[in-house]
Amino acid sequence: MKISTNPYLRIGPVTKSEAPFPHAFSPKAFNDEFSMELLSWLEKSAPWSLTETDFYEQYEFSFYDIALPSNLISLGSVDISHR
Repeated sequence: MKISTNPYLRIGPVTKSEAPFPHAFSPKAFNDEFSMELLSWLEKSAPWSLTETDFYEQYEFSFYDIALPSNLISLGSVDISHR
C-alpha cells in the first residue's frame, strides 16, 4: 500500500487493538489545526441524515458524494493504492 505525502496527514504512531473488534488507529493522524477544522465542519455543516432500520437508528453520511469545503479538500486527496 502506498499513501501519498499530505501535509495534514501523519500516519504514526499507529496503535493496534482487538477490543471490541480488530482495528488500528493513529491518535495524532491530523495536526491540531486541521483536526479542529474537521471537527467544526462535522458538528456544524456535514450533511448528516438519519438512517433507521429494524434494529438501529443512527445519523450518518458518506464522503463519496459530498463537496468538501476548501479547507478540508485534502481529505479527498489522499492517494491509497494497492500493489
